[in-house]
Amino acid sequence: MKVYDLIAIPFHSESLITRIRLGELVRTAQQLSATPRVWAERRRYRSELKRLLNVGPHMIRDVGLVWEDAQREAQKLFWQE
Repeated sequence: MKVYDLIAIPFHSESLITRIRLGELVRTAQQLSATPRVWAERRRYRSELKRLLNVGPHMIRDVGLVWEDAQREAQKLFWQE
């Protein structure tokens, strides 16, 4: 960085910096509150996949999935993507 580049750095007032940090905090809180819902959805989906796998391959085909993909997805733990 050249010395004259420092002159081009805009000055942010403290209130703007505070608002930016609060915005980041709100986004983080939203992500954290969404995590249990996402995990519960994955748990239900994978539980249903296991049930369909036990019924038979025709059930997996009926929902448009490939048997191997359904098995692989059903074996994942709820926190895994």
